[in-house]
Amino acid sequence: MDLIAWLQAQPLYPKVFWKELDSSITRAAVGNLLLFPDIPEFNDVAAEAIRLYGGIRFDRSTPKDDTWQGFPSTSFWLPEIEISQEGDKAQVMRYSLSTTFSLPLFHSKKEFFTPAYSLIARKETPVFANWQKGVSAVLESIRAKEMDKLVLARKTTLQFAQALSPWPILSHLCKKAKRTTLFAFQISPTLCFLGATPEKLFKKEGNQFHADAIAATRPRGKTPEDDLQFEKELLTNPKEQREFHIVKEYLDLSLSPLCDAMQWEKEDRVFKGSHVQHLFNRLSAQLKPSISDADLIRSLHPTPALGGYPREKSLQFLNQIEPFDRGWYGAPIGVIGNQTTSLYVAIRSALIRGSSLNLFAGTGLVSGSIAEREWEELEQKIRPFTEIFG
Repeated sequence: MDLIAWLQAQPLYPKVFWKELDSSITRAAVGNLLLFPDIPEFNDVAAEAIRLYGGIRFDRSTPKDDTWQGFPSTSFWLPEIEISQEGDKAQVMRYSLSTTFSLPLFHSKKEFFTPAYSLIARKETPVFANWQKGVSAVLESIRAKEMDKLVLARKTTLQFAQALSPWPILSHLCKKAKRTTLFAFQISPTLCFLGATPEKLFKKEGNQFHADAIAATRPRGKTPEDDLQFEKELLTNPKEQREFHIVKEYLDLSLSPLCDAMQWEKEDRVFKGSHVQHLFNRLSAQLKPSISDADLIRSLHPTPALGGYPREKSLQFLNQIEPFDRGWYGAPIGVIGNQTTSLYVAIRSALIRGSSLNLFAGTGLVSGSIAEREWEELEQKIRPFTEIFG
C-alpha cells in the first residue's frame, strides 16, 4: 500500500511518516493517544514494542519569531493507529492504554493526488550581505581562539499562491533523496515538518549503542570522474578534515563517561547522498547500566555538526548572530521506544506553514571557510526541495 497516500487521506492528527535509512520497514501513524511533553522514560519493559514519535527544539531559548508557532518545544506521543510496512506486507497496530493488538492486513489502491503549485516569491534569511557579515564575525572569533567551529544556518522561504500539502513533497523526496531517513510530522492541516536527513544522532537497543559522525560537504559530481574528485577533496582537504575530526573528538569526549567500551570503524569514508557527499564514520559502544535516552540526548545534542565547538560558547554566539528561530531544525527527531530508540538530526528539512515552505540548511565554519562557497553549499543542501518547483 502507498503509506503516503494513506496519510494524505486521514482526518486524524498528528500524522507521522518514518522510513529509516538502514531499515526495510516504513511506518505511518496517526492520532495522539498519550502525550509526553518531555523526553519519555520506560520503567517497565512491556512484552511488545512500543514506539513514541516526536522531537524537540534545537534549544530552549525564547523563539526569535513565530515561524514555529504551534509546534511544541518537546513532544513525543503514542499514536492511536500505526502501520508498519515491509515489502508487500503491512501490519496495522491500534494502541490503547492497556494493550496493543493487531488488525488484519490490507492494501490500498487509492490514487495519489499531486496538486500543481504556483511559486510567487522567495526570501532568504539572512540575505547574502548579512550572511557575509555573519561569516566574518564567526571567523574572527575562531582566529581569536574563542571557538573552533560554528554551524551557521539559513532559512529560505518559498511563498506559494495556495496552501501546500506535505505529501506530494514527501513523495518526491522518497524518489529523489536516496540514502536518507525520510520523515514527516504533520501537527495540523496547515503545519508540517518534513525532510530527508542523512544524519543519525544515535540508535540504542538495550545497552548497545551506535552514533554517526558526519561533517564536511562536497556536491555530487556531474560525471563519475567529477564525483571521485570531490570525494578525494573530502578525504585530503585540511579544512574538511579539521571540521570532521572536531565532530569525532566531541563524540569521544561526550560518550566516554556513559560507555564501557567504544569503537570507531577502522577508516573514515565518504557518505554519498543524492545531491551532496560528506565525511562519515560510525561509532559503536556498550552503554553503562541505567543510561537513559535523556542522558544521551543531553550529552550529545547539539553535536559540533549542528552547533559548534566548544558547545556552550558556540551556542551563545549562535543565539546572538542567527536571525531566525531554528525550532525543530537541527534537533533530535524520531522514535523513542521501550526496546529500541532511534533518533536522527533534523537536517535537509522544511517547515510547511499554510502557503509557505521554510527550508533550513546549515554549514560548518572553521578556519579557512569562505562565505561564497558556504553559501553555495547551502544551495546544494536545499536542492531536493527547490528542484520540485523548477
